[in-house]
Amino acid sequence: MRHEAVYDVIKDECRKQYVLGEIKGIDAKTVAAKLNMYRPNVVKQFKKLMEMNLIYRREGRPVLYYVDLSTIEYEVKSLEDKESISNNIDKFLKTKTENLSTKGFQGEEIKNKLTNELENYIENYFQVIKSRNRMKKIVNELVNVEYIIGIDGGGTKTEAVAYDLNGNKISEGISGFGNILVNKEEGLKNIEISVLKCIKDLDESKCLHIYAGLAGAETGNNKEIIKSYIEERFPVSVTVVSDADLAINALLKGEDGILTISGTGSISCGKKGKESFRAGGWGNILGDEGSGYFIAIEAIKKMVNDNDDGKEVSYLSKKVLEELKIKDIPSMIKFVYSSNKGDIAALVPVVVRAADAGDENAAHILKEAGSHLARITYKTYKLMNLKENVSIAVKGSILTKVSLVKESFINELNNLIGDYILVDEDVSSAKGAYYMALKDLKINI
Repeated sequence: MRHEAVYDVIKDECRKQYVLGEIKGIDAKTVAAKLNMYRPNVVKQFKKLMEMNLIYRREGRPVLYYVDLSTIEYEVKSLEDKESISNNIDKFLKTKTENLSTKGFQGEEIKNKLTNELENYIENYFQVIKSRNRMKKIVNELVNVEYIIGIDGGGTKTEAVAYDLNGNKISEGISGFGNILVNKEEGLKNIEISVLKCIKDLDESKCLHIYAGLAGAETGNNKEIIKSYIEERFPVSVTVVSDADLAINALLKGEDGILTISGTGSISCGKKGKESFRAGGWGNILGDEGSGYFIAIEAIKKMVNDNDDGKEVSYLSKKVLEELKIKDIPSMIKFVYSSNKGDIAALVPVVVRAADAGDENAAHILKEAGSHLARITYKTYKLMNLKENVSIAVKGSILTKVSLVKESFINELNNLIGDYILVDEDVSSAKGAYYMALKDLKINI
């Protein structure tokens, strides 16, 4: 379509201008010349792209929104040397000689001083050339590699990672949040930007498939919206799943099992053949037991209950008040009802430090969180009707990094299930795309 061709020209020009540090956009006359179109037709396409919220006008010229917001980072590529090494050496000697002359050095003095510096200069020059040639070789090799892209996006960031057919990571791109429930337009642009960064040194035609695992994807028709958006911008087929689906494939390497996640929220999901199962993950009002939000709210509830019972302010309460710079417990009301889930969950480190310092209330809350996470894991286990040894993966900072939560989780699981394999690896959720591709695309390795 014509508007896509015009968009590509604007994008390429804005990229170049971004590197140079001054974004001016590109006029219709220049675009018309590049595409062999009539100028009035280019202007029509400008209007269409503006209606699609992809560009806006700056002093009459179109500019891409995301470029102007400085969310794409382009490396300034080293240019090929236009001059021979001898010319470079001549320039070096001339400059150095002039500098030494101004300092009062003459004849042999200058020659002696330049000898060592010249040797270092030539050595450094060749090191730069070797490094450049080495990078060229790597880039040239990547151009011919077939690959899969996994996109892992949530409420904070989006990560697009390219994997070759042996599962090796060959490129990545990171941008802002990819959950379109936060903001549809910005979320979609961030997804696009992460892929653009990921493929900047790769051949787009060598991408076999994109698997996008995104928070909020399962709400309404978001899967269709995301899939259409990506496929309109990149010449590749796309599968959109939830972020949990991508993560379970990453940690379990595409095999069956259970994944329990605890970060700001919590959820347990299972995979058995082509069937999917879940327990928890209903949000902070209906659930999210064992999550960072749950831990923080339980700490605050304990604070207000102790206050109502006329008890002394505990060590935990004092530390929470200090963290929030609040004078008394009744003032907590404003914080709780004016803050989002993330702001409240950010109190978890305070609870952990209080537990480490010996506060029994804090320790109890963390242990309860672990028990809750084990119980939603068991619910998933029962839904899957599993009778044999099961792999249970864990993910999220609460479950993997808070020792009291993890210990309690394992102890409770031992009582509820007994026969299981715990998988706790630091693996990017985007790797799930590779394991999904092995089965879906029947890749032989």
